[in-house]
Amino acid sequence: MNYDLNKPLSLIEFFNIEKNFRIEIPKIQRDYAQGRENESEVANRFLDKIFECLKEDDKKLELDFIYGSVDKNVVYLLDGQQRVTTLFLLHWYIALRELAKDEFNKIECLNKFTYSTRVSSREFCQNIIDNMEKIKKYYDDEYLDKSEEDNEVKLSNIIKNFYWFTNENDPTIKAMLNMIDKIDEKYNEITKDNSSIKLFYNLEKIQFYFLPLEDFKLTDEIYLKMNARGKPLTSFENFKADLTNYFIKSNENKIDSSIQQQLSDLDNKYTNFFWQLSEKYNKKNKQNNIILDDLYIKFFYRITLIYFIINYEESNEKLIDNKYYNKYLKNGSFEELNEKNKYSSFNVFEETYDENKNIIKIIFKVLDLLENEYNNNILNTIKPIWDQNDYDILSKIKYEYEDIIIFSALIFYIDKNNFKYNETSFKQWMRIVWNITENSYIDESSYISLIKLFYELSEHYSNIYNFLADDNNKIKSEISKEAVQYERRKCKFIVANNNWEKYFTEAEKHPFFKGYIDFLIDDNMDIGKFNHRKKMMYKVFGPNGTKEEFLENHLFLRALISKIDYFWDLSDNFKDTTESLKILIRYKEYYDYSSDGRYLMNNIIRYWFDNSKNKEELIKELEKSTKRNSEINIDNNEAFRERVKIAHEALYKEPDLQNWMQAKGAHNIKNDYGNFYVYRYRSPNDRVLIGSYRNKLIKYLISNYNCEDRNNYQLPYELQSGDKKKIEYFGCFEITIYYKDYNLNFDRWNQLTIKKGDKDFLKEEYRSLNNYTFKDYKDVLKREFFDKY
Repeated sequence: MNYDLNKPLSLIEFFNIEKNFRIEIPKIQRDYAQGRENESEVANRFLDKIFECLKEDDKKLELDFIYGSVDKNVVYLLDGQQRVTTLFLLHWYIALRELAKDEFNKIECLNKFTYSTRVSSREFCQNIIDNMEKIKKYYDDEYLDKSEEDNEVKLSNIIKNFYWFTNENDPTIKAMLNMIDKIDEKYNEITKDNSSIKLFYNLEKIQFYFLPLEDFKLTDEIYLKMNARGKPLTSFENFKADLTNYFIKSNENKIDSSIQQQLSDLDNKYTNFFWQLSEKYNKKNKQNNIILDDLYIKFFYRITLIYFIINYEESNEKLIDNKYYNKYLKNGSFEELNEKNKYSSFNVFEETYDENKNIIKIIFKVLDLLENEYNNNILNTIKPIWDQNDYDILSKIKYEYEDIIIFSALIFYIDKNNFKYNETSFKQWMRIVWNITENSYIDESSYISLIKLFYELSEHYSNIYNFLADDNNKIKSEISKEAVQYERRKCKFIVANNNWEKYFTEAEKHPFFKGYIDFLIDDNMDIGKFNHRKKMMYKVFGPNGTKEEFLENHLFLRALISKIDYFWDLSDNFKDTTESLKILIRYKEYYDYSSDGRYLMNNIIRYWFDNSKNKEELIKELEKSTKRNSEINIDNNEAFRERVKIAHEALYKEPDLQNWMQAKGAHNIKNDYGNFYVYRYRSPNDRVLIGSYRNKLIKYLISNYNCEDRNNYQLPYELQSGDKKKIEYFGCFEITIYYKDYNLNFDRWNQLTIKKGDKDFLKEEYRSLNNYTFKDYKDVLKREFFDKY
């Protein structure tokens, strides 16, 4: 290249350095950003300097160095893209305004400027040059016709009305249009008081130095040089360049028409698609940020992650083995695909795609389907039926475990369905996927197995109901066996009579149970009986658990607790809202050991619903249950069995205790060597022993012998009205009440001591509340202490 490095160049001179050269923005560069709305301050300062130079004949403006790599007949701009693009638009605009159509050849060299970052960007630059004559005519006509009341004629709107304009969502095009309007505004400000002013021939005063880096090719080394100058690319821009190069390389560098079309789609069609997702996200979240690049690159991270999981080398260990998951969790590729760090290289993507050559083809085919079907059909079908708010899986910036599972199920369906969409099969598929996912325990280990489960099931996407209904069809995956079994049970009904799908779906919509309706189902039911149970379910339960009528005095919860018939089940966390109530209803720990081997609470609720014609009759059934004597089972000595029954009955017979527990959040129940107590986590004062007659005895002593609760141990709680209420239970492990000058101390082991100073007034054999019933102990106290003192 014959070029004097010490000589500054105007844009026209730069474009004409060599006759056959073209100036190209390479793929590794980012989109044009100087014209973006959020860059207005920078753009305005730059334009102000330019126009100040243009309107004064004796001023020049030097714009520092422009760096580029020269390869054959192409100059690849590596630093200076933003300035050169703005100058390109400036020259085009001023020529449009000041030159006659037969003078447009003076900017013929602008045809040499092209963008390789996106096909649509390249075509836009070419089109505005090729159509200058028509653009000028429309602009001049509208400008002359506008009235004084018109604020402005936007040149960008004129351009967008041409038939060849197809991609407003390309970030580079959007920024270019915005810059054209800014230039138009600045130009009109200068010329409004002096219409004879001409700026075109002053453009040569805007100059810069061009430094060709002829020792470098288009490699990572250039990328590093550009970054070293403080011009970092976004993660997506880096990724897209790497992806394009990989795609070309994987096709043996043969760029036929089909490959060219896919590369074009990457820059056009798919960009439009993610732009639409970005716009929806901003509207929903009331933001103005452009998140197109984020959504675009996250799609590739996520789809690559799920195929990495599927293709990861299997071991002989079961999928639920923690050691197996550690292989995932400690795998560097796995961490990178989980976006633990910012994008740094294409290596993990290349490794995954090389492992399975079809993945990159699958990705492009999936994008084709999503671009056509997502907003029109899939978006309305993929959301869970119990939540009809916008569940837009592709517009989410942050994924929870559940989201990546749902995303994987979507991709597997598209893949297995030969990249086609069928509303019926997809709706059935997503119903099964959501029901299993929602009723599974999901953490950083189990979500991997759920992805593998749905990959296994996706082989049968076309008729998932038939597959699950047949017990001969075995499922290898061990994850979520109970949730899978729930769906298999329902599928048997549906296959026998497809009307069941409608009735099951109506029940699954319940916002509290979210697909879990096994407690409404038994093998011998008909549709009429099921529908009655479903109606009762909606009467009893709201979005957060039991409704108000059944929440009063926690009636439904207490009735359920009364039916627990196994001692060890008293150790759980009981609430009548949130997940705890579902645990009480659903989990197999609450098991009926005395009947047919089904879930006890399922049987009980079905019995209550079947024997109640309406809400009022159900309330009577529940109240009857809360008055029954405990039938809880425990193999132990008689005294221990009695304490178990006392504790059990306290939980369901005493509404005030349950009211206090729920109001205070004291939901936890513990057996401490036969001493039962309820407590609030990390709160030493919000706890009370319930496995003895201690509370009744203290109340009896206060009522009958004028003993005093000077430390106010009696448990208060706040009513919904704001009033305070006290109940007959007494909090804390150690409780002391007073009789005259005597201290009656009850400790956490159900021991009682009565003292005045250091003197003990109760015989050893009478101290333990565990050895006597309430009636017997009252007699001991009366005979040995109160009658005497």
